[in-house]
Amino acid sequence: MFNESWPWKRELGECANQLRAAGQMTHWESLDVADSEDSYEAETEAVFEVERALMVGSFALRRLLGMPYKVTKQIRKSTVEVTAYPLRADRSAPDFLDAISAFDWYDLTRPARGQITTAQMCNLFVHSHVLHFAWDLAGISVEEASILQEDDPRLSGPVTLGGFYVATDTSSRTHLTRVELDTVADSFEAMAQDNVVALSLRRDARGRRHLLDASGEPRILG
Repeated sequence: MFNESWPWKRELGECANQLRAAGQMTHWESLDVADSEDSYEAETEAVFEVERALMVGSFALRRLLGMPYKVTKQIRKSTVEVTAYPLRADRSAPDFLDAISAFDWYDLTRPARGQITTAQMCNLFVHSHVLHFAWDLAGISVEEASILQEDDPRLSGPVTLGGFYVATDTSSRTHLTRVELDTVADSFEAMAQDNVVALSLRRDARGRRHLLDASGEPRILG
């Protein structure tokens, strides 16, 4: 349990800003390694910054969603849209080594879009067994990019961070989930702006208090 929710909501706003900034630049610009003498170290540090924002934000958001008197009822009911790609018929779930590069285990030409709760999205990241950055070719859909031939000139075009491919040790047995970067950032930002202004409680026959509703209004971020 968090002692106070507002510092964590503030942190979620900062995590959202970091993710949006990473998603607005091309691959090497966002990683700041184009002119680096040690590009591997620079890339590792830059990827870590994105991973940290993603993981800290997911943990904080999940924890706050489990504190009904600290957040509004509306945000606890929130859902997000994701895309699932099935495990290939000739594959078993990737093990801990396979998970380092798991794209060959899933059929990216068979997307299935659906809705999951925000808490379920957070669980995917917090308990991730597979976690890959989704570097997207500008102007080309994920499905189209997955079937381009190696000599296609479009493969050399600019790429941007569009989202994340993620699976837990359980979900990896059936599918890989893509969560858009904007989806994650929007969820973090929504919680950052969540502001409880009233609680509705009742006492039961034993005198114990029960929360009926936590209502609020958007918080203005400075």
